[in-house]
Amino acid sequence: MSKIFKILAVSIVFFGILSGIAFAEHEVLDDKAILTWDANSEEDLAGYKVYMGTESGVYGDPVDVTEPTFLFEGLEVGTYFFAVTAFDTANNESGFSNEASKTISVDPGDHTAPNTPTNLQIAEEIALGIKHSTRALVMLVEKDAGLKVE
Repeated sequence: MSKIFKILAVSIVFFGILSGIAFAEHEVLDDKAILTWDANSEEDLAGYKVYMGTESGVYGDPVDVTEPTFLFEGLEVGTYFFAVTAFDTANNESGFSNEASKTISVDPGDHTAPNTPTNLQIAEEIALGIKHSTRALVMLVEKDAGLKVE
């Protein structure tokens, strides 16, 4: 196999892999908990306190919000428990809502492999006049053949 065909074959495989990486669809793994609840209707409602903990019924300091929705992001592997209370302008706080939980079972981040490269061929079976070659591939072939590269 000539040197030009070897470079061509390696380049085609390399660019095929790169195009698979660049255009692969990746599944976004969940490291979030989006909480929603029914809005209260009291005229003196000031907002809600959103509680989270890693044990059922045991929560950390609340986050005050004014809308009946909240997003927790960046959750690590584990189980999380959530509850909400309402509070009014006199700072009276309701009892806890029902508890909701979510388990994050996979490390957050991209754990999906790129799509498998396709259309792998042997360089000897490919005509030198490749219609869909990239400029970088042409430059590699020209350089190895001792031709002028612009």
